[in-house]
This record gives sequence, C-alpha cells and structure tokens, in this order.
Amino acid sequence: MADERGNLDPTGEAQEQLPQPAGNKKSSLLVLAPVILIQLVVAFFLVKLVLFPMYLDWKAKKALAAAEKKKQEEKKKKEIAFTYKISDMTTNPQLSMGTRFAVFEIVLEVPRNSDLEKLKVYDPVIRDHFIKYFRSKTVTELSDVAFMDSCKVDLKRMVEEIVPDIKVNDVFFTRFVLQ
Repeated sequence: MADERGNLDPTGEAQEQLPQPAGNKKSSLLVLAPVILIQLVVAFFLVKLVLFPMYLDWKAKKALAAAEKKKQEEKKKKEIAFTYKISDMTTNPQLSMGTRFAVFEIVLEVPRNSDLEKLKVYDPVIRDHFIKYFRSKTVTELSDVAFMDSCKVDLKRMVEEIVPDIKVNDVFFTRFVLQ
C-alpha cells in the first residue's frame, strides 16, 4: 500500500510516481502564452464589436433623453403665465431739452394670478420709477439695440424691489417709440 517512498493514497493503496519531464515548465509556458494571447484578442474584439456599440447606443439615448427633458423645460418656461400691462408712458430722454420723447408700453409676466392684484396696487409707484429710469437715459442710450436687454433686467429688478413678495418672470416691450 505504500510506494517506494512510503506514500499512501486516500484509498490506502500505493501510488505510483510518474517520472517528471525536465522541461515541463517551459513547455507549459509555450502552450499557455498563445492561449492567453488568443483569449485577449477574442476579448478585445468582443468588447470592440459588441459591448462598445451597446455603450455608445446607451450614451446616445441618455443624451437624447436629457436634451428632450431640457426642451420640455424650455417649452414649459416659454409658456406665458399671467401678464400685467403698463401702457401709455411718455417721457423726455436726458439732454433732449424737450425736443425728443419716448413712448413705451411694457408687459410684466408673473407666475401667479395673485401677483396681478399686487401690481395693480403698486401701479403708480412702478410707473413713476419707470419714467424716472427712462428719463435718466440719453437718446443715444435709448436707441442702442443692446440697451433693450439690459433695460429688461433693470426693470425686472426694479419691480421686484418695489412690490413685496413678487417675482417677475419676464419683461416685454409691446411698444417703444423714440421721436
């Protein structure tokens, strides 16, 4: 039950020792290296031809969904809520000496219907501030195209400072005449 060295196998019978070839490690390395190399090449092409296109599709769908969501938010934002019209305001620009005048009509967009009542209450004060604002500008400033954008920001800030607890979404010029 024991081999020449006295080793027993689990069944209690003697095990035979086979002679080990001298270059066994080198030959196994020569066989394993190409196998591993083939596996790496197969894995590379599997990733490149299958997984990477799937990843690109997923990424494109994600970007498309984000763009669609942003588009919906912009569309929702562009829907006009409640508007309050401040009409028939006339003023003389600064340094015009009464020879030039500006006529303007402004619409304020607010998010809630209750804000319209607040604007009605503060209408005379808002008009007074708007007239002072336009009177402080020269004809050159009023005729500048870039002025309209900066003016909207100023008017929006002005209304939000005058009327308590109000948020102005946007300011629209429905009429702006410079004579």
